Amino acid sequence: MFSLRYRRPPSAPQQPASPLYCDEHYDAKTKKPDPRPNYILKALASEYTLVSATTALALALRLWSITFPLSVISTELEMCNQINWYIAGKFFIGSYPPLAGLIYTALASSLGYAGDEQIYYAGQVPASFPLIKLRTASAVMGTLLVPLVYLTIRLLGHRRTAATTAAGLLMFENGLITQSRFVTPEGLLCLFCSLTALSWATQIRKQEREPFSIPYALQATTGILIGCTMSIKWQGGISLLVTWASTATYLWRILGEKRFALNYIAKQFMVRFATTAVLPLYVYFIIFQYHLGRVPNAGDHDLAVSARLRYSLVGNEFEQTQQDIAFGSSLVLRHLGTNGGYLHSHLRRYDGGSTQQEVSLYPFEDMNNIWVIHKSRVRWNESQPLEFVKNNDQVILEHFPTWRKLHSHDHRPPVSNKKEHNEVSAYGDPFISDANDYWWVQMLRDDDTFDGKDKTPLKAIKSRFRLLHKRGCHLLSHNVKLPNDEKPQQEVTCMTSAKKEMSSWVIESAYHPALTGEQTIGYEKLTRLEIMKEAHEHMLAYPSVIHDRLVPSTAVDFEKQLKALKRQQAKPIAWFLGTKAFRMWDQVAGRSIYLAMNPVVKAMTITTLCLCSIYLVLDSLLRKRQIKWPQVFKRKQPATDASATRELYYQSITYFCTASLIQALALYLMPAFNLKLADSLPSAYFSACLIAVVIDAVTSRMGKKAQSYACVAVLVFASYGFLKLSPISYGSQFWSQNDCKSMKGIDLECNRYPETLMHTTQSGNERQVISTVYVDMPGKVEPYRYHVGHEPQADEHIATMQRASFSKAFYEATGSLRYHKVESTPAPSETDIAFWQGEIYKNGEERVEQEKLEKAQKQEEERKSKMEKLKDEEQKQEA
Repeated sequence: MFSLRYRRPPSAPQQPASPLYCDEHYDAKTKKPDPRPNYILKALASEYTLVSATTALALALRLWSITFPLSVISTELEMCNQINWYIAGKFFIGSYPPLAGLIYTALASSLGYAGDEQIYYAGQVPASFPLIKLRTASAVMGTLLVPLVYLTIRLLGHRRTAATTAAGLLMFENGLITQSRFVTPEGLLCLFCSLTALSWATQIRKQEREPFSIPYALQATTGILIGCTMSIKWQGGISLLVTWASTATYLWRILGEKRFALNYIAKQFMVRFATTAVLPLYVYFIIFQYHLGRVPNAGDHDLAVSARLRYSLVGNEFEQTQQDIAFGSSLVLRHLGTNGGYLHSHLRRYDGGSTQQEVSLYPFEDMNNIWVIHKSRVRWNESQPLEFVKNNDQVILEHFPTWRKLHSHDHRPPVSNKKEHNEVSAYGDPFISDANDYWWVQMLRDDDTFDGKDKTPLKAIKSRFRLLHKRGCHLLSHNVKLPNDEKPQQEVTCMTSAKKEMSSWVIESAYHPALTGEQTIGYEKLTRLEIMKEAHEHMLAYPSVIHDRLVPSTAVDFEKQLKALKRQQAKPIAWFLGTKAFRMWDQVAGRSIYLAMNPVVKAMTITTLCLCSIYLVLDSLLRKRQIKWPQVFKRKQPATDASATRELYYQSITYFCTASLIQALALYLMPAFNLKLADSLPSAYFSACLIAVVIDAVTSRMGKKAQSYACVAVLVFASYGFLKLSPISYGSQFWSQNDCKSMKGIDLECNRYPETLMHTTQSGNERQVISTVYVDMPGKVEPYRYHVGHEPQADEHIATMQRASFSKAFYEATGSLRYHKVESTPAPSETDIAFWQGEIYKNGEERVEQEKLEKAQKQEEERKSKMEKLKDEEQKQEA
């Protein structure tokens, strides 16, 4: 019987996605890929000669004149120090994560280096430190970008000409060549970014060929590589953004295809989130924990970290102190808001304001850090009963060596000359009582709140507290130096509306004779997680935490430093699109090394990005209107589906265009102090891929000869740009100012090059013209004058001056003394303190006696005046 029931036509079996056109083993008739899984590697094996030749040429370009200069340059200085610290096991705070230092330390150790040479200034020629060998290893790692980019382009399904074009652009990229020739983390950053891109391209390839499978291993590999990239520099985290931009594009695309179930899409998202978001953070955590395990000992940055972290390191032992605080206790107060150290005073007076005795922060142990706590109106002595200090008590802090009280009044501080800041000084003697010496103890809870009625006893180490002055301001310190001519210390003020974190204090040491033998306390050691947290806090504020006294500095005034930092703020968009160049090394004689991008490749990049942006916008509009593009991508060979080829180009162009822009613009999210022009090099890597793919797309309808000619033309132009910049990429030629000015399209410091002509006076007597250059010296930049025409002799003299000056400064400030902005001063001896106290006590007694005498004289004068008045009244009455 015939049925009218609706019959659903049998669904056609799902066809595998059309393969990409470079699949040499794809059968166009059966539309099935070659079952052999390693066909790509076999195809690449036939290209071994091409890849090997390209890699060999890239290696030769990077190793050319690798021994020049023989000295350490400024960008290598921190890495050299990290290698020594790792070998010695000394704890340190780095300006970037630790993986680069760990890798270079492993290389140095494998070369037999034992960390026996200190590298302390740019320009130092090392004796045993394997600088040239490490540069060679860096150049080899930089060379790996060439075969890696070739593999990436081929694995994405593009022709050999496209892969050769990308490899050639990186081979002739001046910025990559210059950077890879030095021992810096940026070279490793580029390497791991390229490895991440290769792994992700392999994952994309496998996903397209097997759309219903999930390549767990490849995605996990990508996540591990992203974690390693982040562990080299935080800028490596941009690779995570690039990967997730690609992931979002893929998930959005399959979301519109009904053949993919929602549970499969959700599974894809969860797997990718776990492998490319969670796993990188876990890898970063593991590497940082390994780093902390390598540096367990006390190090050169001990004074820059908190007391708990310092005394958690092996070799730093904290002497237990009395826990209870009683009136009459001798205290040492540490500031918690900065690494400035202890509340301190000395005999020096302020140059302005009240001209009273200075109060400051001082990071070194010194008897001038000791203060005795008293009741507000009663000075403690041994005859008084023991009484503990409690929250909300009104107290006086007396400076032990000078017997002067912590004091504040209506004078402006010498640096923070604003109305909310009041000067803090040490004032008086044992016989003076002044209401401006009174402070209230305000203990802070764990949530930073304060209870005005609480009477909890004050404890050493455990109690965080603020000191409130009777004028309504809190005792505060900040990262500002006092304007002293010699060895300035950190300023202390009394500020209204002060932030709690900048006005919090802790008692680190306490002693009372009546509490001898009572319970003592010390710092609890930090856990690995707490050390990691604090280390990252210091890394994020690196310029204000780590102060290398040997680093040249031109700005002394704090406001000048702020203005200089604002002028030097990083502008990644200018690096990406502009003509910026970064000077890495130079000599008076006219040789210099700049990190500069190949101008021809940069012009190609800008042009390609503009064309791609227009194409992607038009493609989105046409897809929205369901209008097909003209068959511009249709190949003459019938073996490949034109729609698959067009989709290939669309995906590759979208991926590389997005990656290039994200790598450039996401630098704005990074800490500005840690940004360099070299951080834009990963963007140049993806830009080279983009240029190669676009040229491949444009020439897709042309014959193989035309494609080869296009590849050769691009490489010829790139090599021209490379040769044009090679004198400043290698520093191999002497340039004059005219040579520098003839270099168009690159911002160079031409005034640092010598002039080309000699000048004579009008009288006919030849006189050599004197020129001035500025030379880096420890903590400053000094002018150096030389006779024009004697530049080589000037370079030799400058090198001798720097060696003598830096060596002297290094041996005067070794270890932790070098990395704190406050210099150590001679501590007073007990004899000095006894003499000061005697003098102050004697002066106080004399002042009291003088006041008594003046008072007695005044009373006598008043008595005489009164008697005279009485006599006058009696005489008037008698009259």
